[in-house]
Amino acid sequence: MSDRPLTAGEKALWQKFIESVEPLVVAGQRIVVPAGVPVLSALGPGSQILIGDTLAITANFDGAGLLARRMLEIFAIAGPVQNVEGERATILGSEVYLPQGSAVASGDWIVVSGFWSGATVIARRLRKVEGTGLAQLTGVVEPAGARVRIGGSVVQNAPTPVDAFGGGVWILNCL
Repeated sequence: MSDRPLTAGEKALWQKFIESVEPLVVAGQRIVVPAGVPVLSALGPGSQILIGDTLAITANFDGAGLLARRMLEIFAIAGPVQNVEGERATILGSEVYLPQGSAVASGDWIVVSGFWSGATVIARRLRKVEGTGLAQLTGVVEPAGARVRIGGSVVQNAPTPVDAFGGGVWILNCL
């Protein structure tokens, strides 16, 4: 997004961290969320957003402020913790720098809000999920022979995506 002000009727799209929940502030912008606009999440309709979570938001500028049209909670990575060494964990083959003081153990299933730095996720917030089954990678896809790579994770039997995102931005969910 550019730094120029929006004019009435223009749309904006952000994928940034939540700075405040009430009122909702993302990327330094206050966003009004009309009744009936849910936060879509892989964790289900009851998922609560908190500071440090990542949202992709489509909003309209009505001349007075930004009105959310659609909100999607984004996780850089979600799945089982393979191992933990100090403040680093391995999830789905990718290294994750954990927030200080995180209580994570091998075998835990967690979802991570954060950002990729090369092949490593820098976690802003993480949540343990009960049970198993949710595995997700969100990031830039790099072809790796007959496989694809997202961060430090290699995905087999998944075609390289061709879609409107361009540049290979892709979310892979395995439920």
